[in-house]
This record gives sequence, structure tokens and C-alpha cells, in this order.
Amino acid sequence: MKTTVTKTFKDTYEELVSITCNKCGTIIQPKNKKDFFWLDKMQTVELEWGYGSNHDATTWKFDLCEDCIEDLIDTFQIPVEIIELF
Repeated sequence: MKTTVTKTFKDTYEELVSITCNKCGTIIQPKNKKDFFWLDKMQTVELEWGYGSNHDATTWKFDLCEDCIEDLIDTFQIPVEIIELF
């Protein structure tokens, strides 16, 4: 769940100020204005359900922290494919 505030500087805009993990409730926010990596600690998941599913024509969107993602993945019977960027 993302939290925003509305600010005005010539134009009105929304600024992302925190993200809350939907599973455990952990809240992350930048430590300061130069903290560019704070968003990397949380992932937004978007699931689009198709025709014939129990949730036909709906989209689920939620945020999970690293710990909750790892906990979820640990329950998988088939390991996830990991692709390293560097």
C-alpha cells in the first residue's frame, strides 16, 4: 500500500512518502532526500485474472517487502528462476 502526499509547487502533484507491506505491515520510507534506493526494498505485485478464473476480470495489486517475498518463495514446491543482472 503506497502512501502519498499532495504538494504544490507551480503545479499540484503527489509525492510517494512511504510504502507499507500488505502482508506484515512493515513501512519503508526514504531516510533523506538523497535516498534513491529505498524503493528497492519493496516490490509491487500485480495479478490480472483472466476469463474462467474464480476472479474473472479483476486485478489484484499489493506491495510486499523482501522478507515476505522470501517467506512466500520458501513455500514453493518448484524453485523460482533467478536471473542475475550483474
